Amino acid sequence: MKLKHNIALLMIISIFLLAVIGITELPFNQPQNMKVDQRQLPTFTDANNVEIIWDVSGSMWGKVEKNKKYLRAKKALKDIVMMIPDHVNIGLRTFGKGEDSDRSTNLVVNIATNNKSTLLAKINNLKPAGKSPIGKALSQAGVDLINLDGNNHILLVTDGRDTGNIVPSRVADRLSKNGIYIHVLKIGAVGNQQRAVLKSIARLGGGRYFTYSERHAVVPTMNLVESTDN
Repeated sequence: MKLKHNIALLMIISIFLLAVIGITELPFNQPQNMKVDQRQLPTFTDANNVEIIWDVSGSMWGKVEKNKKYLRAKKALKDIVMMIPDHVNIGLRTFGKGEDSDRSTNLVVNIATNNKSTLLAKINNLKPAGKSPIGKALSQAGVDLINLDGNNHILLVTDGRDTGNIVPSRVADRLSKNGIYIHVLKIGAVGNQQRAVLKSIARLGGGRYFTYSERHAVVPTMNLVESTDN
């Protein structure tokens, strides 16, 4: 009887120990990492470069809804610059002012971080003059960006008037094949042909086309384009 009692006791102890071991091991059998994969989120990384091309040619003196186009462009640019994260490299290229249509483009703020005050000062002080070589400006922006590490973006801010001899859509197609996205922000009313040209620049450049009222979507959309490569 004593032996049977001992066996029964051992069985009870064994069952108890198995239950305890099962409870202590249970958490290790559950998923340990429930964090969302951040790569699926459209966020900038440390290696992002944005060159803004601003049309400050003579046609930007024109008006839209009683406001001069260049003043509307300034408003949009200031909003966009302030939305771009501080760790992103930003530069500013303009076209206008020159006598030669194919040479009227300048990099007025080098691509760098921590330069928003310089950018905003330049944006605030510039006034329209001269011709509109969009293709040349895009081509030169490509030269500025091509050797930089990370995701490269061009934002073209223009009313669509082009007086240059270089076809902008061809430049956009070439740059996109070299990993440079081109986005277009249209300022003011444009004809059907100009609108089609601007949209083709964005499409062939792998980017997006925006109107002035959509300016607050520019930076988030740049993020979305980048996330497709992740």
